[in-house]
Amino acid sequence: MGYKIKTESVVPYKYLCKWRLLDTNEGNNPIVKVAGVSGEYILNEVASEIWLLMDGRRTIRDIASIISKKYEEVSISEVEKDIIEFLDQFEQKDVIIIDYNSLFPYKKLNAIREDKDE
Repeated sequence: MGYKIKTESVVPYKYLCKWRLLDTNEGNNPIVKVAGVSGEYILNEVASEIWLLMDGRRTIRDIASIISKKYEEVSISEVEKDIIEFLDQFEQKDVIIIDYNSLFPYKKLNAIREDKDE
């Protein structure tokens, strides 16, 4: 990623994607399917929880706090680290923006970037 994220102030933002809940038929937490410019992804249970908590208002710290309360054996700092890894992975797939700036709401898509080192 290359920069430190201030988890208490950064609000992740869903970007250029469609998503829906999949029917699990098991009564468990819902599973999310995300379709973006770089492909389709079925998220696991915890990633789906993160996705559903990303409402454009909650910070990374807010999301981590909610998840760490649910899974009491995991510290908030561990959850923040996992959330940042998830967000970084999906930012590279052009599905979310980690550090959304309303003054510059668009970003150059990773899917169409040219690698100049080749």
